[in-house]
Amino acid sequence: MEDILRKLQSMYPDGTSLDQLLEMKLDFSDDDVMKAMMETMREVYDIKVPFNKFIGLRIDSVDVNKLTVRIDMKRELVGNYQRNILHGGVISTVIDLTGGLIVQASVLKQMKDNSLKDIAQRIIKISTINLRVDYLLPGVGDYFICTGLIVRLGRNIAVTRTEFYNDKKDLIAIGTANYKSG
Repeated sequence: MEDILRKLQSMYPDGTSLDQLLEMKLDFSDDDVMKAMMETMREVYDIKVPFNKFIGLRIDSVDVNKLTVRIDMKRELVGNYQRNILHGGVISTVIDLTGGLIVQASVLKQMKDNSLKDIAQRIIKISTINLRVDYLLPGVGDYFICTGLIVRLGRNIAVTRTEFYNDKKDLIAIGTANYKSG
């Protein structure tokens, strides 16, 4: 949260304090504000979450309507060393993270008329309720892309659908998840 506030504070050169920012109602229709929020999400998840950094997870694109996450194959992520196949746990991790991020981005858009403090209090409560992963093909590839979209965003529950592809655009796995969204 502090990262988001500092980035937004830099957009308000008039000396707006962090406390004032918390009470502000940000205009999420302003592309610069939304871009700052999305870029901060990218920094937090790519760099500041140690596990994401360890597995090499990168958010390629963040949009309120669609999100793309990338992970490169590396030896530490192999689940079947004889066939050099990505571990299924890594696939489910990326699917879960992608779903959670798209819920966060959608909540930002939905709460555009609320203060940053209210938004933060809601976003911090977002958590996975359940996750279903259907593994369709072995995880073979040099890199993998996971895309996610919102199926439904309710006041308390969000439903997402994610697709996990390899570098040849083969669909490796599909995820459906429910998240606590409020």
